[in-house]
Amino acid sequence: MVPQEKKNTSWSVSEKTVSELVFGIAHQIRNPLAIIRSQTQHLLSLVCEKEYRHIPETIIHSVDFLNHRLDELVDFTKPVELDLRNCAPSEIIEHILPLIRLRCELQNIRSETHYEKPFFPVRVDPDRVQEALLQIALNAIEAMPHGGELSIRVFQDKVAKNTFFQIIDSGVGISQEDLKNVFSPFFTTRRESAGLGLSIALKIFELHGGSLKLESVSGKGATVTGTIPGL
Repeated sequence: MVPQEKKNTSWSVSEKTVSELVFGIAHQIRNPLAIIRSQTQHLLSLVCEKEYRHIPETIIHSVDFLNHRLDELVDFTKPVELDLRNCAPSEIIEHILPLIRLRCELQNIRSETHYEKPFFPVRVDPDRVQEALLQIALNAIEAMPHGGELSIRVFQDKVAKNTFFQIIDSGVGISQEDLKNVFSPFFTTRRESAGLGLSIALKIFELHGGSLKLESVSGKGATVTGTIPGL
């Protein structure tokens, strides 16, 4: 399977209808949320007693949380158009490394990156693949709240010309029961997560004609491997 340039790949009429429905509902929800946030922000400016400020602050935080989840939902359901071009796999990783390293530092996570050079070019939409890899990396970081190790590897099959992006963490791992559901939309084991990160990443790799695989044992971390087919 080879990705098509400037095509809305794997996008049926029914999916387009769902996308438009979700966008419309999200818009209707955002309007009252904006009013709630604005009025609560004003209320917060009037509250002088420190012991009561946490009430409007909690409301504002909750509204921001809902808006973020709406953004994720809209992004997940809207059609994806690929802008394919040739680029080096290492360039894709380099653009997201600063953010990944910053998040790792904040959580006392040691990170390392390994490239098996030299590379032959890969034909992808780099922005989309970066989005997918960032989703995977942030998911791995969230699985290590008390520190750990994160390894990012990029390597290629010189015969089949496939490119592999691999992210390995030493986090809490995933049980065999949960493993079969990890790519399902809205599946999550964390209360603060919408459960769309890995679903979005899978969608992006499949649009490129590739695949995404997750291997894990509960308590022993996880390995996620994204494959992009050769030219």
